[in-house]
Amino acid sequence: MDDLIRVFFTKEYENNINEKLIELNYSFDKNEFIESYISALNSIPVEDYLKWIENDFTTIILSYSDAVQYSSLDDALMGVVEKMIGAGDEGYTHYEIGILLQDDGKQRSVGTNTKYGENHAKTSKYLGYLFSIENFYYVSCIGYSVDKLKKDDELKLYSRLFMRTPLFRVVYLMSKNGDVKMKKIFDFLSDNTYIRRKNNIKNLFDRLKEDESYDWEGLLKKIRY
Repeated sequence: MDDLIRVFFTKEYENNINEKLIELNYSFDKNEFIESYISALNSIPVEDYLKWIENDFTTIILSYSDAVQYSSLDDALMGVVEKMIGAGDEGYTHYEIGILLQDDGKQRSVGTNTKYGENHAKTSKYLGYLFSIENFYYVSCIGYSVDKLKKDDELKLYSRLFMRTPLFRVVYLMSKNGDVKMKKIFDFLSDNTYIRRKNNIKNLFDRLKEDESYDWEGLLKKIRY
């Protein structure tokens, strides 16, 4: 069990499959056992992941990439995955992802589409639904599998994906000693930038409550935004 958690946090299994996903003529194959992998991850209690985080002494330093920015959490999760798969998942730039997501027929500037695509692609990658090579994004093996999951299993997987992010790990470890002041964690952001991203960060944590397999309130009530 501990070995599977380690593999999950290091992403070594997922990275190996993701590399194959971009090889010429390679198509996603259930024989990669990714569905069994996800099922095994979801079967491990949240408490075991938290214990692993507590016992991992890797130094974590947050950066600007941990202060995620997006307009729609739905677009940053399954929205971008569904659009990219529907378009053929051929590798897309920020601009192209913005076009895919904002397909309502309205005319928008290159800059607007690029920024929208960038924000949602980076958030999706942060959680593990996408991966990138140079400036092109692709749906990850996790992303390909999520739409096959029942809603409860999808929410369990989200919790596990979020738990392995640097942001969650720092907040969780700090919560062991009392309340966590999010603005202090992101003291390298300007006041205006923090204000813009505060709700995005809060929404990622609040989504944990939808996973009813664990009582997240003890952690969430300690976070001060």
